[in-house]
Amino acid sequence: MTKTALYPKGDASAQAAYWFVQQRKPECTAATRRAFDLWLEESQAHREAFEAVEHAWAISAGLEQSQAFSAERREVLIPGVGGPYTARGLAVAAGAATGLAACLALVVSVFLTTPPEPVMDAQPVRAPIVASLPAVDPVSSDSRMLTTAVGQREAVTLEDGSVVELNTSTELRVMFTQARREVVLLHGQALFNVAHDASRPFIVLAGDRRITALGTEFEVRIKEDDVAVTLLDGRVEVAEMLAASSEPVVRPARVVELAPGQRLSGRSADAVQIDEAELDRALGWREGRLEFENERLGEVIEEINRYSTLSVQLARPELAYLRVSGNFRAGSTENFVAAVVDLFPLSARTPDEDPEVVLLDWRA
Repeated sequence: MTKTALYPKGDASAQAAYWFVQQRKPECTAATRRAFDLWLEESQAHREAFEAVEHAWAISAGLEQSQAFSAERREVLIPGVGGPYTARGLAVAAGAATGLAACLALVVSVFLTTPPEPVMDAQPVRAPIVASLPAVDPVSSDSRMLTTAVGQREAVTLEDGSVVELNTSTELRVMFTQARREVVLLHGQALFNVAHDASRPFIVLAGDRRITALGTEFEVRIKEDDVAVTLLDGRVEVAEMLAASSEPVVRPARVVELAPGQRLSGRSADAVQIDEAELDRALGWREGRLEFENERLGEVIEEINRYSTLSVQLARPELAYLRVSGNFRAGSTENFVAAVVDLFPLSARTPDEDPEVVLLDWRA
């Protein structure tokens, strides 16, 4: 199961290292870049912390041959995976992102007390913001980062009375000013119940999508590189943000207006109507309920794994095509496994090398 690095609750230097890592990822989206710009403009401390990270990263190239630095880096990398947010174990990101963030936190802790000197050959890593969006208003009435851990759900009331419900492993940034209301969904799934304010449109940025609403209720989910928008009530416009040349822009030809009960996902230019039963299943997560109707076991397991650190895996590729229907409680992986083993001639075992995995295979 892929683990996602949640936003660190530490000081500005830890957050700066987090944003540095996010922007260096090949899959970094326009929405992520926008969230970084919002964070950067919040305070002078944020700008100084990010400059220190850039400086530390540039000069760390000269430390690569240092045995002391290499030993310290190894010490940081090992406990940093899956650990709490500290200056020495920044992120719980999977793979290279974990190591990069942890090393940045280490380097920054060494050099943060020294004002950064100009590095002539250092290349800037900050990507341009979305051209069609206004500059950040320094006077903010509501600015914060909201996150949920695996299996956690949370409902938050924003400054304007709007309510956002965050599903498992979700991360978003809120930036409200006197001129606009803006939310950047970095990953996960959230439902927005928007308070009407004609003078301040409510904008959600997710992946390469920009969703604009005045007073409505809608859900947005990011799944890998796909963004799905489902409208429950009211009216929203969904625009596609594209990276043209070196600067992201909004292409007006790909603006789609949704009606209640419609969903827009993937690269489709057309919204599809979903029936009431399907909509109820899709929103079951708000009540901690996961409901499936004749869906492939592989896809069901992928959804089940979102809500627990216990990961269900298949021993054989053909098992993914078994069809499953049922209603399960989010986070109750053991009950799901028991039901599947009872339904199909399957067995479940935990590999000795990984106690956090349940492996399903044909029964002997």
